[in-house]
Amino acid sequence: MEDGTWYISPKSNKTWTNYETCVVSDDSHRLTLYLSISGYTISCVLLIISIAIFSAFRQLRCTRVLLHQHLFVSFVLTGFMWIFSNAQFMIKPEMRKDNPAWCKAMHVITQYFSVSNYFWMFCEAFFLHTIIVQAFSKQKKLLMACYFIGWVLF
Repeated sequence: MEDGTWYISPKSNKTWTNYETCVVSDDSHRLTLYLSISGYTISCVLLIISIAIFSAFRQLRCTRVLLHQHLFVSFVLTGFMWIFSNAQFMIKPEMRKDNPAWCKAMHVITQYFSVSNYFWMFCEAFFLHTIIVQAFSKQKKLLMACYFIGWVLF
């Protein structure tokens, strides 16, 4: 609302957000959703192939590549969640108006994985910086710190 408070629905007496303007109503919006879903699908497939390559070859097993794998996993999970949510809104546009609890949970999980992407990018930079600044640091402890930062901290 204009005064900074949430709108309260007179029917349910709960806070409510109007998603009606987000409903796909014309072909240009539907095309945009199709392009978004196809882009996320291609990205997820290529990232899964990259993870498989990193996992398959023993020569590629090092801490730096392990951090790359976690970054890729966070991108894949984010992509799958965006694909799933966009597909749900295409199938059931009325879901934006109803806003069930599982839809709210799906949105929270999607945002969690989106934020984890940025934290894993931070972990990669933090790891490289630490390796350069402290050449003889314990990589195992540093890796555990990155796990905590990337998946738990935020």
